[in-house]
Formats: sequence, structure tokens, C-alpha cells
Amino acid sequence: MSWLEAVDITKRYRTREVVKGLSVSIESGEVVGLLGPNGAGKTTTLRSMLNLIQSSSGETKIFSKNLFNLSKIEMSSISYLPGEFETYGNLSGKEYLKYISNLRNAKKNNTNILADRMDLDLNKKIKTLSKGNKQKIGIVMAFMNNPKIAILDEPTSGLDPLKQQEFQNIAKEQNDEGCTILLSSHILHEIEALCERVGI
Repeated sequence: MSWLEAVDITKRYRTREVVKGLSVSIESGEVVGLLGPNGAGKTTTLRSMLNLIQSSSGETKIFSKNLFNLSKIEMSSISYLPGEFETYGNLSGKEYLKYISNLRNAKKNNTNILADRMDLDLNKKIKTLSKGNKQKIGIVMAFMNNPKIAILDEPTSGLDPLKQQEFQNIAKEQNDEGCTILLSSHILHEIEALCERVGI
């Protein structure tokens, strides 16, 4: 069964066509990469697929359903990590992740385990963290509730090589547990290490 399917996604800004007729079908349990340089339209593609911005044409289905027909339980099993991850600076990492987990009404929560693996102090206010540590919060957020689908836009931006490798380990483990992953990146070795198929 195709768990994530985009058909003929096109996005125009006035006369500029950023994404043109993109179609992709991702089966349950696959890890699929979207590879391209910065500015190629990867982020626009993902946002259009998720209806975070309205596409000019095309349609996305998740779990073989139109986005607007997904149940709350189905919505809560999808995680999205934006490319420019921003959050509430006055909250601690622990407070923010608890808030997101409650929004998802999640039964599973691996926050502390993942934070330890990423060497992330959850007690610090987010506004005091470096870009790399903020990105670690995004990675924990993406995987803490064992999602069925994870859509990740440049997930290792700002991470040092050791933490990039740990992200890859976590992503592989989540995939082994059944998580379907769509990964956008401009880092070739990251795509090579994780993905079964690649769109360029």
C-alpha cells in the first residue's frame, strides 16, 4: 500500500514555477530521499505536499486518503521536521516536547532516551541553545512518539559529524520498527547511508 503519494504537485509564485508536476509514491516501510542543492525547491515540495502552503495543482494522499480526511489518530502518527526549525524560545526543551507529545495524544514517548543519545540538555531554555542543539530538539520531536511516517527537511542542519551519524542510527532504528521516512537533503552521503530510493 502506498502510504505517501503525491500526484502532479505544482507550485507557482506569480510567473515563477518552483515545483513542476512532481509525483512520488512511497510504500510502507521505505526510506526515500529528495536530493538537491539549496534553493532547488525541496522545502517547497514538502510544504506543498503537506498543504502547509497551497499548491497550484496536484494532490497528496497519506494512508491512501486525502489529507483532509485523515483521522486524529492518523494525523498524530505523522511527524514533520521543518528545514528551518523554530519553536517557543521561552520554554525548556522538556516543556516544548511534552507540549508536542500531548498535542499528538501520544501513548509512546522516547524523549529522554533520544535526548541522551543526542547529548541534549532538556532543562535549558530553547532561546539559550545553539543552532545545533535546537536542531537536536527537532530530531527528538520527529521520532519521540514512534511515528508511522516521518517527513524530514534537512534534518542534520547545524549538527556536528558525530551527531549526524547518531541521527542516521536513530532513523535506521525507527525504520526497522516500521517508520516510513521521506528525507530531504543536499548531503549526498546522508542520502546514500539511509535511502532505498532517491529523487533528484
